[in-house]
Amino acid sequence: MTAKNIVLVSVLALLVAAYLFSSAIITARKKKDAAIIPFESAKIQSFTLYNGENYMTVRREPDSFVFARPFDGIAARKETVEMYFKVLDKLSPIRRLGVIKESELEDFGILTKSPALAVTVGDKTAEFVLGARNPVAQSYYLYRKDTGELMLVAEAAARLFRQRPEDFRDKKLFKFDAKDIKSMEIVIKGSPVGMVELRSHFKKALGSENSDFEPSRSQIGRAYLTKYVSRIWQWRRPKDEFAARKAFLKRDLVQKDWYLTEMRSGRLYLCEMARVGQFIEMMLAAEVNDFAAADDNYSIAACGLVSPRFTLRVSTGGAATTLSLGRRYNGNMVYAAVDGMVRGGVSALLEDVLSEPASSFARERLLDFNISSIVSFTVKESDMLYKYGKKRGRWYRTGKKTREADQDAVREFLQTLSGLKIEKHYFDGLPGEIVREYMFYNRKNELLAGIYTGDTSDGITRVKFKDKEGTFGVSGDIRQLLGM
Repeated sequence: MTAKNIVLVSVLALLVAAYLFSSAIITARKKKDAAIIPFESAKIQSFTLYNGENYMTVRREPDSFVFARPFDGIAARKETVEMYFKVLDKLSPIRRLGVIKESELEDFGILTKSPALAVTVGDKTAEFVLGARNPVAQSYYLYRKDTGELMLVAEAAARLFRQRPEDFRDKKLFKFDAKDIKSMEIVIKGSPVGMVELRSHFKKALGSENSDFEPSRSQIGRAYLTKYVSRIWQWRRPKDEFAARKAFLKRDLVQKDWYLTEMRSGRLYLCEMARVGQFIEMMLAAEVNDFAAADDNYSIAACGLVSPRFTLRVSTGGAATTLSLGRRYNGNMVYAAVDGMVRGGVSALLEDVLSEPASSFARERLLDFNISSIVSFTVKESDMLYKYGKKRGRWYRTGKKTREADQDAVREFLQTLSGLKIEKHYFDGLPGEIVREYMFYNRKNELLAGIYTGDTSDGITRVKFKDKEGTFGVSGDIRQLLGM
C-alpha cells in the first residue's frame, strides 16, 4: 500500500469515528429529550407521590428502599420500586405543548389536589402534576411544575400517579425458600409449643427414664423442629422448670428426615414429611393483607407485640427470621411483626396454623414411600439371610439358587407393611436383641428403608429404623407376615 493510500485510509477512519461519535451524542440527546423524567432512575435518591388522597415518600438506602412516610422507617419492596423506576425511564410525552402560565393551569385540570410526583437527585427535584384527561387525544395533561412545561402523556401513564403506598409494601413475610430452612421454633404465649426440622439422626443418645412415656399436649410444651445431619446435641439445664433447654449443633448434612424434639425432656418424634411440608407451605404463603393500623399507630406496644401471643423463629443457617403475632383487630386480622418491625395485619387463620399441637406432626405411618418403588428386599433372622427380587412383575427368592417366591405371600407382606401405623413413639433403643431386620431397595439399589424389629408384647411390635432416631410400636407381629 502506498503512502498516499495509507493517508487516505487514515482520514476515512477518522471521519467514520467522528460520525459514529456525533451520532451517539445526538441519539443520547434525543433519548434524554424524549424522556419525561430528566434523571436516570439509578441515580434517584427519593420520590414523593401524591395519589389524590395520600402522600408517600420513599428514599433510597445503600441496598434497599425505605418509606419516609406514611410508614416511617419500614422497608419498601425493592423489586416494586425498581420496576416503577423502569416504567418512569420509558415514559415519554405524546406531544410537548410548551410553557404555560399559572393562570392557565385550571384550564388543563392542574389543581391543588391533583395527583403529583416529585423525583429528587441531589439538590435537584423534578415535580410533575397530572391534569385532566384529553378525550380527543385519549391522553392526559401533565405539567412539569419546576419548568412550567405542559405535555400530553398516554392514558396508561396516569396509573403511575395513582399508586397507593400499600402497593410498594412487601407483602411477603418470609423471603426464603422451603429448601433453605434449617430449623423452626414455635412459642405460644401461656402454652408454648414448638417444632424443629432435622436432617439426620442424633449421635448422642437422649436417654429416657421412662421409655413408655406418652406426653400430653400440655406436657409437650415448647418444642423444636430442626433440620440437621449428624448433628451432636448437648443439653443445658434450664434455670427453672418452664425454661426450654438450649441445643448446640454441629452439622454434617446427610439425611432429610424431620423430627419433633420436646425441649424440656429431650425426647424426639419422627415426623410425617408431608405434614411438615404442608405447614411450611402455608407458612411461606402467608402475606400481609392490611397496612392500616388503628389510629395510624404502628408502635410495638399498640399492636400488642411487646409480649406476642405467637412467635415463630425460622433459621436458614447463618440467618434467622422471627415472626411475631400480636393482638387481633377487626375480628379476623392480627398484627404481625418480622424481626421486631411491624409489617401490618395478617389473616388470623395464621394463628390456627401455628396452634397445631406439636404431636400432630408425629409420623403416623411406618413407611413414607410407595411400596411400588420396592424392587428388592432382604430379610435377616439370626444368621439366615433371605433375598427377594422383582423381575418382569414377579417376585423371586435369590441366592445360590433363584426360585419363584409365593406371589400372594410377598404382596400381602408388602401391602400390610405399607399400611402399618405407628401406635406409640418410644424414646430409647430396642429392648433386647434385634429379632429380624428388613432392608428395602429401589431400582437404583438405593436403600429406601432399613427396619429392625424387636419383641412383640401386648400386640405391639417394637420397630427401629436403621438411619433414624427413636423406636416405634406397631400393631401386630410383622414377622408372621412373610413365611420363610
